[in-house]
Amino acid sequence: MEISTTIPPSGTPPRRASRRKPRPAAMVGWKEWVMLPDIEGQIVHAKIDTGARTSALHVDAMRLVTRDNLEWVEFGFRKPPRGAARSDDRYFPFSARYAGLRKVKSSSGHVEERPVIRTRLTLAGITSMVDITLTSRERMEFPMLVGRSALRKFYTVSPGRAYLGGHDLQSIERKA
Repeated sequence: MEISTTIPPSGTPPRRASRRKPRPAAMVGWKEWVMLPDIEGQIVHAKIDTGARTSALHVDAMRLVTRDNLEWVEFGFRKPPRGAARSDDRYFPFSARYAGLRKVKSSSGHVEERPVIRTRLTLAGITSMVDITLTSRERMEFPMLVGRSALRKFYTVSPGRAYLGGHDLQSIERKA
């Protein structure tokens, strides 16, 4: 039996090793405080959920509007999410550029179409751009869910631990 040691020519040159060092992942727990710098720096209590692809934020009301030929989502909270710096029950309006609609399937199998915004999220001292769907989460324990697409590049999740990014709101603000 004859064994060929010739490697057939390829149309693509061999890959060079990346010179960029891999970024160490920040460790986060199953629940954390997150900051939304583009949404007036709101600090929100969030569940870290690797089973969910997309992140979700609780809103009480929302509507699509057009300003200067660009689509925006106006949304708000009747009271701020748990852990927010404000403590009164007024309605807090916000707006963000509309990034489209996304179909999201709940753990019970229900499919819902939700508006998406693209905004900055700060978690464990790292700020990154993420897609967040807007929906009512009033029956949920946490006003925000951080899904795996927001976690993918920068975080490792320790499911048995909590608040690895900081317990108090001041530490969240300092890190941001």
